[in-house]
Amino acid sequence: RLFWPLVHRRDKPLLGFFGGTLEAHVPGDGIQEWLEDFAAMATHPRVQFAAIAPFLAEKMRFQVGVDIPATRGFAFHLMEQGASYFPRRI
Repeated sequence: RLFWPLVHRRDKPLLGFFGGTLEAHVPGDGIQEWLEDFAAMATHPRVQFAAIAPFLAEKMRFQVGVDIPATRGFAFHLMEQGASYFPRRI
């Protein structure tokens, strides 16, 4: 919700990468409102969300009815340190 006004008021794109469940760190009495807000954001044309794993993407689809792609960020932290996950370069 923090960046949602930038999408609406400033026509900015919003990219989100989820590594955990949607209900994490949301108070119990606010979960329904958050899931509704998430569904609205996920279907907006300037918003793109992705999940870290297919299981998480499927859980998100089950919770809010929106397809979220799964994309893995494997080894980006290694590349930042100058190494690579390619066998010939290790």
